[in-house]
Amino acid sequence: MSIMKSLFYLPLFLSAIILFSACQKTANAPQSQSQSQDDALTNAPKTLLYKFSFETNDHDTSFKGWTGPFHGFSKDVPPNSGLWSLYLYPELIPYGGHAEHIIKADTGSYRLRFSCYTKIQSNSTDTFGTGYLRLIEESISTTSNAQRKTLAETSFKNHDWAVNHVTADVNIKSGDVIIIQVSAGLSELLTWTTLFDRVKVERE
Repeated sequence: MSIMKSLFYLPLFLSAIILFSACQKTANAPQSQSQSQDDALTNAPKTLLYKFSFETNDHDTSFKGWTGPFHGFSKDVPPNSGLWSLYLYPELIPYGGHAEHIIKADTGSYRLRFSCYTKIQSNSTDTFGTGYLRLIEESISTTSNAQRKTLAETSFKNHDWAVNHVTADVNIKSGDVIIIQVSAGLSELLTWTTLFDRVKVERE
């Protein structure tokens, strides 16, 4: 009699296992899809708009296309790079030691990524400098002078070469330009050297 009961309940038991397995697969499906979407965004193709390494093809120093109150060059460079990097000193508030380059971007809405190798060189262990990368939009209208707006900014304090970056969603209209700025920051008393190399601007 007990054998007959076991045979009676066996199909029900097997059906429950199959149903449970199907529910588990359904529950896990969205997570796998989300992971695939994240991978697709991470690996999305980028269009290179500008790159610069502060030297010519003949390995001479170059500041071509850049502007700034003061700059110099250093032979301290990131791994697998050229011979020169740019160095800046911090300046008095509110100016700051900086250098800029204008990017003539296409009109439209998209995302920009500005990346650069950076390094802080302190003159003593008591000096902790801060550098900055900025994406700036400059709009020129017919009724006023150029107007600037900082779209994105990041600070860094790394004492070894490292890549830092900022991203910003832009809506470029006719007459607008994008300015990339590297900065050694602000200081009234303390001083340090900030190095920059292998600048890159990409459209995502």
